[in-house]
Amino acid sequence: MSETKKRKASSNPVAWLMSLAQNEQLPKPEWDFHTEGPAQAPCFTATAHFAGRTAAAEAGSKSAAKIASATALVEAIVTES
Repeated sequence: MSETKKRKASSNPVAWLMSLAQNEQLPKPEWDFHTEGPAQAPCFTATAHFAGRTAAAEAGSKSAAKIASATALVEAIVTES
């Protein structure tokens, strides 16, 4: 994978995964979310599933956890390429 494509993938990993799914005619990525901790300081865990791969990440917001798990999946895909 070219450096330009790697940068694009890492700049918006959720959109990149959606685009890859569409271009390769694969099912869209799916996320499972879990929340722990007190209401004033929750910890969100997002687990992403795509093309037989799974990646999980934790963050202080649901959207940050989703992006972090998508980033982990992108890194796994790029490393395999």
